[in-house]
Amino acid sequence: MGLVLLQVVHPFVLTTDPPTVFPLGFDEELSRLARQEAQDYLDGIVEQLAEGGVDASSAAVLGSRASTPSRTPHERRARA
Repeated sequence: MGLVLLQVVHPFVLTTDPPTVFPLGFDEELSRLARQEAQDYLDGIVEQLAEGGVDASSAAVLGSRASTPSRTPHERRARA
C-alpha cells in the first residue's frame, strides 16, 4: 500500500460587513484553488519520496477538522 499523505483544506467561508450570526456559504472558487495548491504541494513531496524509493500517494480534500474521540484506543484498553 505505501505511505498516504493527506491534507484537509478548510473551505473559504463567505462573510459580510457587519458580520451575520450565520455563515452565508462557501466561496467555491477560492476553496477549489486552495485545495489545488495543497494537492500540488503534496504531489511534490510524493515525487521526492518516490526518488528515494518510497511508495506514496497523496490527497487534498475540502473539509473541516476531524472530531477528537472521547477516549483513545489505548485508554479504552487500559480501562478494560
